[in-house]
This record gives sequence, structure tokens and C-alpha cells, in this order.
Amino acid sequence: MREVYVAVKALIVRDGKILLIKRSSKEDIYKNEWDLPGGKLEFGEHPIDGLKREVKE
Repeated sequence: MREVYVAVKALIVRDGKILLIKRSSKEDIYKNEWDLPGGKLEFGEHPIDGLKREVKE
């Protein structure tokens, strides 16, 4: 059986600039790729709460 994850992403724009992050070379997927801030939700976590947590991290 495959594991399924739910993820959230944020598009953060300030002064006409978009915040991007560069993924670590240690990531399982998309190593060294540019991405939007975000990540996996914890089980039972509301998407808005998870997005706030991920952006802070």
C-alpha cells in the first residue's frame, strides 16, 4: 500500500517580489530545486494551521 501525504504551499508576494526557497540536496525528491514555501500536513491538521506552521519553519 502506498503512503499518501497532503501538502500545502504558500505564494508570498511582497513589494512585487516572490519568496522562493531552494530545496536541500538531502531531500528525497526535487533535490536542489526552487520551490514555494510549504510542506506536509500533520495527521488531522487543518490546512491553514499547517500552512502557518510550515511558513514559520
